[in-house]
Amino acid sequence: MSAVWNYFKVNEDDKTKADCKLCSAKVSRGGSKGSAFNTSNLIKHLKSQHDNEYKEFTHAPKPTQPTLQQTLARREKMSRDNPRALKITQAIIEYIALSDQPLSEVENVGFLPFSFTTDIWTSSVSPVSLISLTSQWIDESFTLQRAILHAKQFRGSHTSQAIVHVFEEMLQTWGIPKTSVHVVLRDNAKNMIKAMNDAGLPSLPCVAHTLQLAVHEGLLAQRSIADAIAVGRKIVGHIKHSALAYSRLEDIQGQLNQPIKRLQQDRVLGVYVSEHELPDCLTAHQWALMEKTVAILAPFEELTKKVSSYDALASDVIPAVTVLVRLLNRETDEDHGVKTMKATLLAAVKKRFSDVETNPLYFISTILDPRYKDRFFSSNTAPEAKLHLRQELQMMSRAEAEGSRAEAAEPPAKLFLKAQASTSSSLDTVFKEIAKEQPQAAQPLAAGAAIELDTYLGEAPSPREDSPLKYWGVNKIRFPTLAKMAHKYLSAPCSSVESERLFSSVSHIIDENRNRLTADNAEKLLFLKKNLPLTFSK
Repeated sequence: MSAVWNYFKVNEDDKTKADCKLCSAKVSRGGSKGSAFNTSNLIKHLKSQHDNEYKEFTHAPKPTQPTLQQTLARREKMSRDNPRALKITQAIIEYIALSDQPLSEVENVGFLPFSFTTDIWTSSVSPVSLISLTSQWIDESFTLQRAILHAKQFRGSHTSQAIVHVFEEMLQTWGIPKTSVHVVLRDNAKNMIKAMNDAGLPSLPCVAHTLQLAVHEGLLAQRSIADAIAVGRKIVGHIKHSALAYSRLEDIQGQLNQPIKRLQQDRVLGVYVSEHELPDCLTAHQWALMEKTVAILAPFEELTKKVSSYDALASDVIPAVTVLVRLLNRETDEDHGVKTMKATLLAAVKKRFSDVETNPLYFISTILDPRYKDRFFSSNTAPEAKLHLRQELQMMSRAEAEGSRAEAAEPPAKLFLKAQASTSSSLDTVFKEIAKEQPQAAQPLAAGAAIELDTYLGEAPSPREDSPLKYWGVNKIRFPTLAKMAHKYLSAPCSSVESERLFSSVSHIIDENRNRLTADNAEKLLFLKKNLPLTFSK
């Protein structure tokens, strides 16, 4: 608080005024709303009317920079009856009352939950393990923001109890209460799943990892394909571990006027086998199986890249699963010889993503994503998902009605984003196909926020290439209540790739030449390498 308040106090009858303790003059605080209050008029009054006190004020000692320990201490959660906590609560109540803000203002920026990713990494060249914590949130302009909070040393066994302890320590370091955690993206390991459950934190599995698990099941389901993959691995292992073999392969690619690549063209290998020995060789039938396998797995590769991208969100999951299931259900002439693998892939996708349409973290974000809305749900879950969203909207509307006055309607503004060119694929074709299909029949709606939902869902989805956050940045005026929910649910990523990228940098720091680095020093080097402040803790 400014030292000028040593000479003033807030007027009890009019909070927009301050009473001078020296002459009892009433001085404006700079505006009619709490958000506009300042001390400029108070300082001017002191300067013009009370010269001695003004000199005393200007020569008052400036506050010193707090130490790290003091800063962290201030972030510790206070009890409800803590005097400072009571003052903060009173200040928030005063701000809401004086500036005519709705009670739901505490759900706006500054009060919103955050989304996090976490992962555990263990060095292969040093006895060092680290656990990560990255965060992301949406700011007032609907721009996605990110921060790396921790790459903390993780000692001992990686049990669920140990993970809970170190995870809570990381949250406490940043003064983040569990109530502010929207979701944590983690891997599919049982210890991590149990840790998040035991800590009482909402969590989701990394979709990229889950997709790879489904692919693994499919590849192992058909013996002929598994055998062909085993042969391929022998060949790759031979070339990878033999400098002479690799040089020969490069020479053959050069002679055939092909770019130097690693084992991607069968013609190159065919020439290699005719001149040199290999530990094993793929038959013509196995080559044909591999070609069909690659074609079937192409959508998995495309989706894995998509969900691992910088802007991938939890809202991408249900549409991705719906498209995959539709593609795998389609029978083609090319399925001969790989039907078992394809059927197993379909079963694995359905099993591993069986609960996505019933998880609010997924289905609410999907409906609030203007590219998808309610078009990508199965017929039996879409009505339930929309009903759940309506109930949340009604609760939010009631809270606003209790704490805010009606505001004049703003002229509607619609967002039309130019779709970026994209390469055509079977996956993209199915996305467009489903988006154009008729939506589920709407249920009767109540007045208020539910009308927003009805209008929003009645409009055609945006192109898949468009940004959902840019959409809400403009259309928050048309759909204010929906925009507040989008602010929360569209902050969640769909993978833990941010943590994996962090540890990719760590693996370049702790290598065979620097395998004696301590975890603390490795963490410092990591943050310096990424030009980040040293915000880690021991």
